[in-house]
Amino acid sequence: MPVAGYACLVRKSGTSTAVTAEPIALVAGLTPGSVTFRITDSAKRVIDPNVDFCFQNGTTTLAYSTIASLDYMNGIVVFTGAQAGGSVTSLSFYGNYLPITTSSDVIMEATSFKLSDSTNLLGTDVFTGGSINVRRRLAGLKDVSLDVESLATDADLSTLETAQQNGTNVVTEVYFGDVNTPRFRGICLVESVEESAAVDGLKQISLAFKIAAVRNATAGQVAGYAFKAQP
Repeated sequence: MPVAGYACLVRKSGTSTAVTAEPIALVAGLTPGSVTFRITDSAKRVIDPNVDFCFQNGTTTLAYSTIASLDYMNGIVVFTGAQAGGSVTSLSFYGNYLPITTSSDVIMEATSFKLSDSTNLLGTDVFTGGSINVRRRLAGLKDVSLDVESLATDADLSTLETAQQNGTNVVTEVYFGDVNTPRFRGICLVESVEESAAVDGLKQISLAFKIAAVRNATAGQVAGYAFKAQP
């Protein structure tokens, strides 16, 4: 079904913010005893991978080895079966989150965007003298890029230029159609910020983001990939 382009909204993350004893609950729809939990407050679910974090069960800090997987984009943690076997009762999160839900974090007056998700396809052909002349390929590294055309305010532009110059990671979100459900979210680096103007037009800003594979130094888990549509 076609989706109108005018319902598009692009957001960037705000300042990394510390939380302590942030409540975590079973993911909605799953039965008790499940190993899957999520940060309760939807505004605090994007975990900052550049800051050390931990989960506590009451006052006991859980070992990183009890984490089967962690979705930094949605604040979802999956524990190992041994950890979840009746020993998880009162979970909380300690660390930093990246806010992306306030109006101040909107890339103001975005006029268009282009989201590209690609995979390097590596040729695996060998000269065996066979009769089948079709290339064989192996999936290699993936890349995600987001290009935004904007009438960004001076304050937004300054923030993004600083992020680009310092190599600071930002989380970007794209909504379209249903502005209550993000269609893309990923930890990115600002590749470029370009300004242009003409005497008969408005000053235009072109922003280019690329996905950044970020690894938490303590947990050793990669946080840089993106998701399509929030679960």
